[in-house]
Amino acid sequence: MQEYIDEMVKQGYIAEDGTPLKCHFCGSKKLEEVGQYYEDCVLVEYEVKCKLCGKRVGYWAYGSWEL
Repeated sequence: MQEYIDEMVKQGYIAEDGTPLKCHFCGSKKLEEVGQYYEDCVLVEYEVKCKLCGKRVGYWAYGSWEL
C-alpha cells in the first residue's frame, strides 16, 4: 500500500499528508469539498469530488485522509 501512496504523491495526485491535489480519474485540478459533517460546530468529515467528472477523489474524517 505504501508503494501506491508514494506513486500517487510522485505523480501529483495527492500531497504527502493525503490531501487530494487532482483527480486520478480525469486529471483535473478542479476539486470541491462536499458533504461536510459537523459535530458541536467542528468539521469532522467531508468528501472531495472532481468538478469535471464528479468522481470522489478523497474523504477526510476525524483528522486524516482515507484512501
